[in-house]
Amino acid sequence: FQTTYLNERYYEYKILSQDHRLVWVLRNPYSVVYSMVYNWKRFALNELYQACCVAAMSGTKRSTLPWPLGPSSFEKACEAYAAKTAQIMTIRALVPAAQLLVIDYDALVRDPHVWLGRIFAFIGSPYQPAYASAIRPNSLEKAARLTTRHQSLIRAIAEPTYRECLKIL
Repeated sequence: FQTTYLNERYYEYKILSQDHRLVWVLRNPYSVVYSMVYNWKRFALNELYQACCVAAMSGTKRSTLPWPLGPSSFEKACEAYAAKTAQIMTIRALVPAAQLLVIDYDALVRDPHVWLGRIFAFIGSPYQPAYASAIRPNSLEKAARLTTRHQSLIRAIAEPTYRECLKIL
């Protein structure tokens, strides 16, 4: 989510000039939601949730939220993941195909030489095999740290969006 500063303004990607390239990294919801809940500051999660979810909710759905407490941090992370990840569907229509590369983070971690080679070719820069040494495979193991209930929430709220977005790779 390195584009979080564009949460509600992601439509601005349509103004990329011809020489700009956008690499969108799609990451599995289990790892992302885990990081959002356990590694992010509460402000960052609330900001992402507010920008991507609450503002877009209809009045009916918003009125059913259990305020003043609202959804749990975990539910916010799942909803925010789904909303933020789904933005690539719109961005894909805004940015010419020759300027957009969507990759799966898990595939990158499993085979860094192949994917880094593709990324560097896409951006028009030389790739050096030493770059792959910076990729850490242990980041794929976060799902195992989640409770069954949390995995179930991710499966219900966030995973459908992830699966839909994987189709555009």
